[in-house]
Amino acid sequence: ATACACSTALSQITTKPSERRRTKAQHVSNYGFYQLMTRQLDAVVPRLLEKVLAAKHRVLLLGDDRAVLQKLDFALWSYAPASFLPHALVGEDGSVDEPAEQAVLLTTEATNRNAADVLMCVGGGLPDSASDFARVLLLFDGNDTAALQLARRQWKALGGGGHQLTYWKESGGGWEKAG
Repeated sequence: ATACACSTALSQITTKPSERRRTKAQHVSNYGFYQLMTRQLDAVVPRLLEKVLAAKHRVLLLGDDRAVLQKLDFALWSYAPASFLPHALVGEDGSVDEPAEQAVLLTTEATNRNAADVLMCVGGGLPDSASDFARVLLLFDGNDTAALQLARRQWKALGGGGHQLTYWKESGGGWEKAG
């Protein structure tokens, strides 16, 4: 069955603040793996962020490639003329204006400087620890063999750790729950 991950998968993180705190205190995160097949990150990320922000969450968007983060930064400013997604891109020197005030912080460092409860990882997989986050979204290119193999290894490694895992595969313009 095809479903929109924006409404289906992200509805899993629309918990009450007390429930989010409980999840954080237990250090058990809910992981969503998103296998992109036809669309690029700059087309997918803004829509996902809209839903996460509408649910009153804060996001640390972690990437391993500064050029990809710069492209996403531009996409967040320009993807829809009537939209605004509050965000900031951490500078090459690690500087950012008022990091604690940023609803979405794009960075290459896994430090949670904006007190986010959602971690969105693009390229390069997951950080060593995601215990600060109630929800982790891992977006990867399903047409890239290396990225797909890395995602499978991470899925397998997390599976035995008591985490909730959900796998979404892009299909027909939407998302199909694949695991």
